[in-house]
Amino acid sequence: METRIKEILQIIEKAGYEGYLVGGSSRDELLNRHYDDVDITTNAPINEMLDLFNIYSDKGLAFYNVKIDYDGMIAEITSFRKESYDDTSSGYPTITGYAKDIKEDAIRRDFTINAIYLDKDNKIHDPFNGLSDLNNKLIRFIGEPITRIKEDPTRILRALRFKESLGFKLEENTYKAIKDNLNYLLKLPITKLAREIKKTYDELKKSKANKIFKEMKINDLLFKNNDYDMFNVSKVSYETILEELKRGAIKNGKKQI
Repeated sequence: METRIKEILQIIEKAGYEGYLVGGSSRDELLNRHYDDVDITTNAPINEMLDLFNIYSDKGLAFYNVKIDYDGMIAEITSFRKESYDDTSSGYPTITGYAKDIKEDAIRRDFTINAIYLDKDNKIHDPFNGLSDLNNKLIRFIGEPITRIKEDPTRILRALRFKESLGFKLEENTYKAIKDNLNYLLKLPITKLAREIKKTYDELKKSKANKIFKEMKINDLLFKNNDYDMFNVSKVSYETILEELKRGAIKNGKKQI
């Protein structure tokens, strides 16, 4: 673990709280992969971080989140929290309060491999056996897969991105839930869906993105023109994707997605 990350966790601990590297950061740390985004979680009330660190941005305070600048490293610190989702399946959670412990915080996360907590001594805290899935190269939803998808349909695309970028497989129930519930993508606000598609092309590049969209028949669902080769990742824009989604919505008999 990078020295500055350990020092951040030590400062939180010296203040009387728990601090952990979590999410994609702890996953990539355990995989010995490079990562730029540093995600830290703590059982401290988020306002406590304002006195402990140089704050880079406090725009996320309402979501129990701040970004700090520690010796040139930008790290995001989020308090343990509980979330709920409304019935619109828009993918935007409501923060309902502080979580009391790691397990209560972890249940809101998407995949087991993103719910592994590392303390300053690299001790692993793993409430949903994410380490086993990491070792077996599996993408598995936490809890009931369909519930995770209904809460936030963008998790469908996140799962497919992780599968390709990490070279993992989708766990059987996770794969079935995604395959059987692609229609939930249509419940997303069209602007958010366009951003997620653009992110998929940016992260995976054209050939891999085309491959997964065609294999999963996502292009058949979303686009009037099913030929994804129109998307050249070096040229495609968010605006282009948004326009194609609008055309696809007409094909599906919807005024908007």
